[in-house]
Amino acid sequence: MTAQNPRVPDETTTRTSVSATLLVTAIVVLALNLRGPVVAVSAVLQPIQAELGINAGTAGLLTSLPVLCFGLATHRWRRCCWPAPASPTAS
Repeated sequence: MTAQNPRVPDETTTRTSVSATLLVTAIVVLALNLRGPVVAVSAVLQPIQAELGINAGTAGLLTSLPVLCFGLATHRWRRCCWPAPASPTAS
């Protein structure tokens, strides 16, 4: 019997792994950076209510708008960037 050499990762595998790691890190850093402006509305909600003269229901709607926009934008972005797969053809 001969001893098998352990698989040595080639340059492409290593480059792909590094690229994926950098992409995930960039997304996490970007998400942490964008979180502040979205949740900052609730921190200053009382002065906003007083200045605009809005009731609690309208203020609640104001705090939910960023989340709603993110949800709608995510759906639109997914449809734009990842179109539906082609239907399989019979052979």
